[in-house]
Amino acid sequence: MKKAILSIIFIMAAAIVFGQSESDFVTELTADFSGVVIKKYKGSATSVVIPATIQGMPVKEIGASAFEKEWKLISVVVPDTVIKIGENAFSNCTNLTRINIPDSITIIKRSTFFSCNLSSITLPSNIKEIQPFAFYSNINLSTIIIPDTIEKIKFDPNDTGYGAFNYTKLPLPTQARLRKLGYTGKF
Repeated sequence: MKKAILSIIFIMAAAIVFGQSESDFVTELTADFSGVVIKKYKGSATSVVIPATIQGMPVKEIGASAFEKEWKLISVVVPDTVIKIGENAFSNCTNLTRINIPDSITIIKRSTFFSCNLSSITLPSNIKEIQPFAFYSNINLSTIIIPDTIEKIKFDPNDTGYGAFNYTKLPLPTQARLRKLGYTGKF
């Protein structure tokens, strides 16, 4: 009996610490029915570990605006099973300071991290495109780690006004590297 009570207490404590379960996510099937799209986060944790599977199916996408305006979020761990993160997925998560972008991501969509509080980001080694406003208004963003394997990143050629990295604190060497990769917007 004591073991059962202690087990229940441990499980409840883990739920408080880790803060999310499958029921914290509104989901649907991907268009090809091979995995799960997270459509909305409805939990209350400040640190979220997105599960690699939900109901035995791989989590492949984080949908558009899935975490938008989740002001309490501080950190998010995205599993390697995720191959797509939608527009505005983490937009206006003003306390979000840490997120990993797995190497499975090839496009960072429009406004994905708009007005977050990121200070450092590592671009995925397979990144091919960064769309407008992707990191816009991350006023503390001062470090972007760009893998040496990246030779070119597609940026919107019409994105000369505001830019994916406008209102960031990127140092000149990082700005130079992004310019060499094709970025024409403001910093």
